[in-house]
Amino acid sequence: MQPEYARQLMKYTFLKGSSLFSPDGSTDDLVAFLLAPEAMGLNEAETAKRLLKARMVEPARATLRAEGKSFVMKDGVNPLAAKVQPVVDALNAPACEGLEPALRALGLDVRDYDRVEVKKVANAWRAQVMRGELSGSEANRLLGKIAVVLGAEGYNRFIDEYNNGKAAAK
Repeated sequence: MQPEYARQLMKYTFLKGSSLFSPDGSTDDLVAFLLAPEAMGLNEAETAKRLLKARMVEPARATLRAEGKSFVMKDGVNPLAAKVQPVVDALNAPACEGLEPALRALGLDVRDYDRVEVKKVANAWRAQVMRGELSGSEANRLLGKIAVVLGAEGYNRFIDEYNNGKAAAK
């Protein structure tokens, strides 16, 4: 079993009787799960990203209140969306670069994560998929981590290359 997945399974399922994806799941644990050098399906990666975005609304409101700023849209700018945008940008960036500082800017306690190993394994998996060595359910359980490492634009290019015949014969 994968170490980070096993840690999360033990902590949430067995000890808390819930899920990492429940309101009980910590933001730091979601980031750890997203950036661990372990297999992750696309649905899991998208769920983790969606939850992180959803959790940013309250901290963004608190930050605006603390700064004495309004929540009201002014000159076409939504202050709440502007506060959350660095998190959204980081979640779409390759390997979610900048995610931890963006979360800390909203007052969340998140440690820094090393991305060397996750980049190494995801790039190896990507190459295996492109060579046709992995397909079907094997590839599906890795696509989420490949998507995290490549970022939104990089993943779209990867899928385009794969679908348009640049990958080995399927």
